[in-house]
Amino acid sequence: MLIDVENAFFKFVLIKFKTRAIKKGNKKEMEEKASYFTRFFKKSLENNAFPFTVAVSSLALFFVSQQNFLLFHLFVEVFTTVIAFGIFVIAWSSRRYIDNNFLLILGIGYFFIGVLDLIHMLSYKGMPAFSSYTTDLPTQLWLSARYMEALTFLGALLFLKKDSKSEPRIPTGKSEIIFLSYFFVFALIIMSIFYWKFFPATYIEGGGLTAFKKNSEYIISIIFLISVGLIFWKKERFDSKMVSFLSFALIIKAVSEFLFTEYAGVFDFSNILGHLLKFISFALLYKAVLEIGLMNPYQFLFLDLKKSQAEYRATQSELQRRIEEHLDEAYRHLGTTNRKISLLLEIEENSQKNKNRDEIIEHIVSLAKSASHAKKALLYRSERDGLFSLIAGRGYDEDELKNLKNISFSQANFLKNLMEEKKRINSSCDLFELSYLNHNKKISYFVVLPLIYEKVCAGFLFLGFEKRKSMDAHELEFLDVFSVHASTALARLKVIRKNNNL
Repeated sequence: MLIDVENAFFKFVLIKFKTRAIKKGNKKEMEEKASYFTRFFKKSLENNAFPFTVAVSSLALFFVSQQNFLLFHLFVEVFTTVIAFGIFVIAWSSRRYIDNNFLLILGIGYFFIGVLDLIHMLSYKGMPAFSSYTTDLPTQLWLSARYMEALTFLGALLFLKKDSKSEPRIPTGKSEIIFLSYFFVFALIIMSIFYWKFFPATYIEGGGLTAFKKNSEYIISIIFLISVGLIFWKKERFDSKMVSFLSFALIIKAVSEFLFTEYAGVFDFSNILGHLLKFISFALLYKAVLEIGLMNPYQFLFLDLKKSQAEYRATQSELQRRIEEHLDEAYRHLGTTNRKISLLLEIEENSQKNKNRDEIIEHIVSLAKSASHAKKALLYRSERDGLFSLIAGRGYDEDELKNLKNISFSQANFLKNLMEEKKRINSSCDLFELSYLNHNKKISYFVVLPLIYEKVCAGFLFLGFEKRKSMDAHELEFLDVFSVHASTALARLKVIRKNNNL
């Protein structure tokens, strides 16, 4: 209705602009201005339609209250009761599908809140349904409904876990138990007011509000404000728009309850203002729950599903990123492996074609040093009496190589293990005495590869690393294979032999 009126107004303005444009002879320019004017105000209307409607409606209700308070009260209570029942209908009809338990508890609670408000409206002073009762009756019903409303919000938010994964979902069938629990509380309230009549007095004719009524309104206001804090604390579980609408609604409810501690008569201004704020708070609830629940159900009814889908997409993106990283790493490793295989083939090919023994020895030592990125490399062969003689070296100067010409078990305590186990040795230099091979203390990590010929350790290849503390399994596996190929090539050229004699 409001949109139609605005559209008619804009059409009228556009016609006026066109008429003036024709008279002035500048039709195109004026049509462009009129079109811009129309788009601007339509966009403004779309963005501000809800607050504009609430403001106009509140103003209209205020004027009604000045003419006929009972009619004003009737309008407010009917509107809020319809909203309460609407929240219940949405929650109850979706109870088998929603993953968010907050709406289910809120919906069931608002059914009984709506019933209490409806009885409150019918029992208000001037209504014929409960004419035999005093003004205390509608005030008791009002207070009961507000207590139930505040505690429903608090309970629903406390039940709502901050993390959706840790929240126990209400099983199918348990929603009926929640409904019956609310019905039991509702029945106690009705019986305590109408039958047992031990519900505390809230309003005394000629005396105004009781202390119980005023203190209760303060307590209810505090509960609403605590609920606001819980909404912001658990805002990840809500749509961002819902956080705004719900928090504003609860704050207005808290202010409304505070105003209901001030009036002396049921027609006082503070009572009118309190009902207007109640109207506004329920309008915000309509926007938060019913409009989002009906028009955009995935934003609320299936909020956890929406978040799960977002988490799934994030996990999928992260998984894809990791797969790409692993593929890149695999390609790099494959390229490195191919290069290393080519080095091994190169050793095999040179040892078969090249008969120059010295060149092959130098080539093997150079390849071992460059392939492993070692700082130093030494090639020894086994002689008699536990002595090893130097064949070639890289990374040392000539004087150092002269001092490293021969090495015995006493000078390198790893040699005995190497001869017995015939397996690669790799370790930090701190764990072995390497004063002979590492006299300048520049090597921090070393690898010793045995040169096996006919199941005997006929020599070894020493690799020293300057700034490393370890090597990964792929690098060590390659060095093991490298030592096998190097042993075969050196044995073919009779550099190493079983009897340790050349």
